[in-house]
Amino acid sequence: MNQEGTTGSAVPPRKPNKSSAGNSPDPGPHPSIFEPGTLLLALAMAVLGAVIGIQLLTRVGITPNSSVIGAIVAIALARIPLAICRPFASLARQNLLQTVISGATFGGGNALLLPIGVPWLMGRPDLILPMLAGAFLALVVDALAIAAQVRRHVSMLSRSFGTLETRNAGE
Repeated sequence: MNQEGTTGSAVPPRKPNKSSAGNSPDPGPHPSIFEPGTLLLALAMAVLGAVIGIQLLTRVGITPNSSVIGAIVAIALARIPLAICRPFASLARQNLLQTVISGATFGGGNALLLPIGVPWLMGRPDLILPMLAGAFLALVVDALAIAAQVRRHVSMLSRSFGTLETRNAGE
């Protein structure tokens, strides 16, 4: 035993869960992208990401991993001392925004711009609008299919292992 009357263990006692900001308690259920504030910011980030993706693909020839932009915006918003900005301190919301801008950058650059570039290069500008419509529909179908697949896997993992809240309640 040491001077404080405890054993010499090097492991400090566990503290309650904190969010990524480190100053607010775990918010509980996972936030939804359809919450009004998150949805508005996500739409703005999606437009920004699509513009970034198209600009970089046409000027440099690559589509970047722009998810860091979403994280920086969410973290910056969380630091603003207003009640409307406080939810963006949540790591889950920051991950949602990262995913949105990353998907929009890829979708704007690779899934929409490249399919209309092929008919242009082949000298068939009459096919640009049909190719753009087809590429857009394929992008929407892919997004919906991926969302359904993610929902199915999250549901299966929650049933198998429980949720984070249930596991932490037992400790």
